[in-house]
Amino acid sequence: MKSAKQSRGKILVIDDEESVGKLLLQWLDSEGYEVAYAQDACQVAGYLEQETFDLVTLDIMMPGMDGLELLGWMRQNFPDIGVIMATALGNLDTVLAAMRAGAINYMVKPFNMDLVSEEIARGMERQRLVAENRAHQQELEEKVAERTRELDAAYKQLKKKVRELEGRDRLVQLQMAPPRSWRE
Repeated sequence: MKSAKQSRGKILVIDDEESVGKLLLQWLDSEGYEVAYAQDACQVAGYLEQETFDLVTLDIMMPGMDGLELLGWMRQNFPDIGVIMATALGNLDTVLAAMRAGAINYMVKPFNMDLVSEEIARGMERQRLVAENRAHQQELEEKVAERTRELDAAYKQLKKKVRELEGRDRLVQLQMAPPRSWRE
């Protein structure tokens, strides 16, 4: 693995076929990414609980928990990670199901490594933009919360001043009113 300083991002490759997983791992490592490899859902859970990844490549057809089930679990538990599905199947329904479930794109096996590089770069850029957007949103929410607190404090002070003025107004009215003896 490359050091985090030199890394273009962190990717988790998930594929039950070790030769495919290792091929992606080596390719992405040579492209400057920090890469880890998992063969099944148990290994994935371990990695995701210990480390933060920007992107995951996820094989659709795996024994046990298949890629679509794992994608659903990841969207629920790790919604900030971008997922690119990998499939040897040309089944459009499966690909569409993956996209509806939250995958950001898919790659077809056997891999054209130049296309893999392009897709990973696009996925990483998307993740960068999502993170940047989330940071701006958080900053705006903090500013709104701060401004709301300031306005609440100003409103309380204004309310207090209005009560004081109302009290002074009543006092002035009492002082200006003719004595009772004149009114009778």
